[in-house]
Amino acid sequence: MDVHIIFQKKRILQEKMTRNDIIHEFEFISKCYNPDIIKKDFIIQCKIFYKDNELEELQFYLKTEKNKCKLFMGDSGNFNLSISIPIDLWNKIRSKKIGKMAILYEILKKEKIKIAGNTFIFFKMAKIFGGSLNNMYFSPTGINEYKSGDIDTWKVPKKIVILSGSGRNKKKSVSYHFADKFAQGLSMVQPEPDIELIHLRDYKVTSCAGCFKCWEGSGNCIMNDDFKKNIGGKILEADLVVISYPVYIYNFPPEIIGVLSRLFGYDYPHLYWNKNKKQLKHYEKHNFNFSVFLIGTGGVFDESHYKTQEMQMKILSRMHNVKYKGIIKRMSGGSFLLHAGRSLIHEDVEQAFIDAGYELAAFGKISRKTQKKAEFPVSNPALLRSSIAGYVDMAKGNFDFPIIDYVNEISKFDMVK
Repeated sequence: MDVHIIFQKKRILQEKMTRNDIIHEFEFISKCYNPDIIKKDFIIQCKIFYKDNELEELQFYLKTEKNKCKLFMGDSGNFNLSISIPIDLWNKIRSKKIGKMAILYEILKKEKIKIAGNTFIFFKMAKIFGGSLNNMYFSPTGINEYKSGDIDTWKVPKKIVILSGSGRNKKKSVSYHFADKFAQGLSMVQPEPDIELIHLRDYKVTSCAGCFKCWEGSGNCIMNDDFKKNIGGKILEADLVVISYPVYIYNFPPEIIGVLSRLFGYDYPHLYWNKNKKQLKHYEKHNFNFSVFLIGTGGVFDESHYKTQEMQMKILSRMHNVKYKGIIKRMSGGSFLLHAGRSLIHEDVEQAFIDAGYELAAFGKISRKTQKKAEFPVSNPALLRSSIAGYVDMAKGNFDFPIIDYVNEISKFDMVK
């Protein structure tokens, strides 16, 4: 369910909260409970009131037990911490309009905030409840915590989106070339999936600006670009997302980083404690229910260049209902070994990419034999050095014949066996 986040300044600071608003807010806070901060169970008795007594006194308590926190109405009769606070001061604490020293001052005065019992719990409440106490935004109603589905049981994907992240045009892009071969294999399964190969260079995608407007008001991103118009929606609707990209400097290129950064806007700011994964997670606006596979290309000979991207996908998998299915590391290929979109050497490498696409779509994984063929090095460090040197000489006008012929001739005598 897509719900709107109500900005707290409009809803709370300008209007008075009803009893149901307060109860709902504390129900939300209880769901964000982190049992690792204080190991022992405890009870927090709360009393909230308006100055003019329109609300009179709303009394309830939070009780922790077996790593869970629940809200109960009324007087607990026994508590570890008791808090009595006016609603206007509570709103200031929630919206960070008052600092810790000011809170301490109010506690010592015993006029507005009245605390009894273990004050240590009071000052740890921000951590105990996952930062939900310090949100600038009112807890949205109707939030769905999307549960992880059983996507380990592989099914042939119906919709597949392939993102080609090269800054080059299609004819000169190695990553697009192998993405296209991979797509051919994906299309061989039955029933044939709906496949869309998106070359991001041809679209306008702006990276996340960190303005947090997607967490305010209507909850929509202010970037009116192709990601907002169609690419983002297609990713969410897909069963499988394949990311094909070149490695230039140890990470995804800007085209891919821009897309991944925009996934930020698909979360609510509010957090809950996931006891299975032992971590805080954001409530999701949309259900992330797709698998992701990487195709990394680049003229490198060190697999560590691809670890950064793999780590990002594993984090995405851990934080959302996304299954990371692996990577093909097409090292040492490089655009120096391509001419007009065709690989110079080893047509069986191209066939391996077709086979890999079919295997992933049909079985959810790629066989070791196919993986090995797809990652077969078509050059060695010496060949790569000579090809780059030749490329530089050609760029300076020192060659009167195509560099591609130069590399092709050398490769006949310097192949990796």
